[in-house]
Amino acid sequence: LIGVFHTLGATYLWSNGDTNQHITVKNSGTYWLQISKNGCINRDTINIAVITFPIVNLGNDTTVCNPPIVLDAQNTGSTYLWNTSSTSKTINVTNSGTYLVKVSNGLCASYDTINITIPVINLNLGNDTILCKNQTLILNAGNIGANYLWSNGATNQHLTINSSGTFWVTVSKNGCSKSDTINVSYQHPIAIFSGINLIGCSPLTSSFTDLSSTNIGSITNWNWTFGDGTFSNSQNPTHIYSIPGKYNVTLSVTTNNNCMDDSTINSLVTVHPRAIADYDFLPKIGLSGELVLFNNKSINSTSWEWKFGDGNSSILFNPKHTYLLSNTYNVELIAKTIFNCNDTIIKQIKIIDEPIIFAPNSFSPNNDGLNDTWLIIGAENTKSFNVKIFNRWGELIFETNDPLKGWDGKYKKIISQLGVYTWKAIISFEDNRIEEYFGHINMIR
Repeated sequence: LIGVFHTLGATYLWSNGDTNQHITVKNSGTYWLQISKNGCINRDTINIAVITFPIVNLGNDTTVCNPPIVLDAQNTGSTYLWNTSSTSKTINVTNSGTYLVKVSNGLCASYDTINITIPVINLNLGNDTILCKNQTLILNAGNIGANYLWSNGATNQHLTINSSGTFWVTVSKNGCSKSDTINVSYQHPIAIFSGINLIGCSPLTSSFTDLSSTNIGSITNWNWTFGDGTFSNSQNPTHIYSIPGKYNVTLSVTTNNNCMDDSTINSLVTVHPRAIADYDFLPKIGLSGELVLFNNKSINSTSWEWKFGDGNSSILFNPKHTYLLSNTYNVELIAKTIFNCNDTIIKQIKIIDEPIIFAPNSFSPNNDGLNDTWLIIGAENTKSFNVKIFNRWGELIFETNDPLKGWDGKYKKIISQLGVYTWKAIISFEDNRIEEYFGHINMIR
């Protein structure tokens, strides 16, 4: 309102053409007034600046499903103060609450308030997962009291997974919704193996080859059970079976995700017993032309082959053989089985000619250099030797264990009487025979 004191009889003229004493001004501008009275005129001018209040409108209270929301106080060029202490024209809101802003343009200030509601939906189905066969996974969408929609149409909070696939859920609460997805895969290892040298004689060395595979990932561990109480963690092991029998072999494999599979092949390995060849013989030292008896002591055998070393052979269990010539012979015995798990042993037998023992029936100890000593001939190479000479009254007058020492006819260093004496010899030969010999000696001059 612009006006002047009332002057009686005066007339008024404003710049806007108004002729009242007062005018109302709402806009900025230059205003003048001219007063006329009794032929006199007076004029005045005024500049008026109108400053308006800022118009602040943060909007209606709202619910935000996907924060942040931007609140804008507008009125560019003004100064701002939010109840968050921010002095920016805009703020990002991520939490529920009441937000107030004061906007000032210098002399005038305006305020506005807004309530923001941000429903909390915490949803995390977890990382993509690899499962082993027969395993299940329970997915939990959380947010008790919310509404759920799973990719298979289920509407429960939880979903049990027992197959591979991509699974998602949408959780709705307080007008907002949130989704999450998880990929579930099943790892299927398959334990497969083969082997070589699986049937044979003990000790049997068998080799095994891993042929296992898995649809995803890799196999990292192998566990072999050989059926004889032994094990191996090698991928492609070799194993020695020492004891005859049939053996089941099992391979168990483990993947990088700790998934397992196993495979067993029953009676995969067959180990036959090996023959053990052995024998002895009598006599230990044989005589040419004498029968030698062979005693077969082999085990695990069903047939036998003898090679006597002189070109002759036999397939009897306990053969007999006569060697015609003195020599040392290598006697070979091959003990055989129906699975050809044979064994061979070689021993030596010594064959000698039967010694000829000669005992003179007379001698003449007269120091003429001829037939002065009575001596048994042919006993030089015997194992043991003993000879005794007795007089006619049975008195022992000479004894020796040396086959090279003879009787010189003396007894106690005195020449004995002429006449007949008795001798007895016990001789052990190389073939372990022990023979006794008897005879008479005629001592003559």
